[in-house]
Amino acid sequence: MKPNKTQQDAQILSKRYQQFSAITQFLPAATYESYDDIDAGTFSGILTVEWHGPRKFLFRQQDGSSPSFSFTRANGEVIVPGQMKTDAGTIPKFLWTIPGFSPWEFGPAYIIHDWEFRYHTCYRGTKTFAEVNRTLLEGIKTLMESGLCEKNLAAFKIIAYSINSNAVKKHWDELQCTRHPSQSPLEEVTSPHS
Repeated sequence: MKPNKTQQDAQILSKRYQQFSAITQFLPAATYESYDDIDAGTFSGILTVEWHGPRKFLFRQQDGSSPSFSFTRANGEVIVPGQMKTDAGTIPKFLWTIPGFSPWEFGPAYIIHDWEFRYHTCYRGTKTFAEVNRTLLEGIKTLMESGLCEKNLAAFKIIAYSINSNAVKKHWDELQCTRHPSQSPLEEVTSPHS
């Protein structure tokens, strides 16, 4: 009996997922932090983004009547992102259909990660590339452990490898500061942390 379209799609996704999981076995272990090595934190407040076109979003905090969106790391550091353009997770489009690889699958963690990149670039933050990537992994684990997202260890592992790639490091080193047109340099925050 020939599989129907839904079964064929499921088989294709399963095969892709297995291929990407297999790839991680050949990547250098030095760039990978395992799920068990990462601590979970806490997300607070309301995450709000405005749609400005495909893959073009603007994150901004709610007005003063709502608690600010923030992430508290396991070490107690609190990160409160400021207004910024974002694409959420910068994930190649051909991966979006694989569970764990939608640009918004781990949206809150990606917003914090984007802010940390922006802060490094625009406000001369002192965090290292490795620290910022660890914060992303803490955010993803927090979402998985809280039940807000499926606990997908293969996706976690692939993301952990990917964010430590030479391409992402080059982006970190060469990223240029861009501000939303409504922001003036006087609106720059002094710290992303409270």
